[in-house]
Amino acid sequence: MLNSCLVLCENCDAQVAKNAPYEKYVNQFQALKQKKRYSEAEKVITRAIIKNPNVAKLHYLRGKLRHYFIKNFPAAIQDYSKTISLDAKSFPTSYWRRGYCLYDLGHYKKAVSDYTNCLKLTPSNYKVYIMRAKAFAKMGMMTNAVKDLKTVMKKDFNLLIFFAGLS
Repeated sequence: MLNSCLVLCENCDAQVAKNAPYEKYVNQFQALKQKKRYSEAEKVITRAIIKNPNVAKLHYLRGKLRHYFIKNFPAAIQDYSKTISLDAKSFPTSYWRRGYCLYDLGHYKKAVSDYTNCLKLTPSNYKVYIMRAKAFAKMGMMTNAVKDLKTVMKKDFNLLIFFAGLS
């Protein structure tokens, strides 16, 4: 029994050591982002990605930075796509965020597809229903838009009021 615990502890230590190299970059990235030094933050997280290309979290963080702060939607879409290909189940909001970028670029049909994929993984994310309703409305698919808004009304009316700007 003791030997099994020691092996487990050694495996845990190895996993922590394996993650440690990119966590220092994440900490630097977060500090720079908090100081609104977005360009430097992007460089730091990009260095982490170069050294750890298969870590979904790094692509997700860079995607969020490029999406919300740098407003580079095509680059954010690439990062979210990479996150999805690496680990969609751990980062289901990557579909929502990529959909949001696609929506902002006027690609409503693709946005609806991403919102739908997000809802398959997180069906109670009512913000996604609202965004999908907006995309449906942009495409003239009012029946689908109303259906999504009704779903939100049944579960979280305050959220609907907030997104409609009525609060």
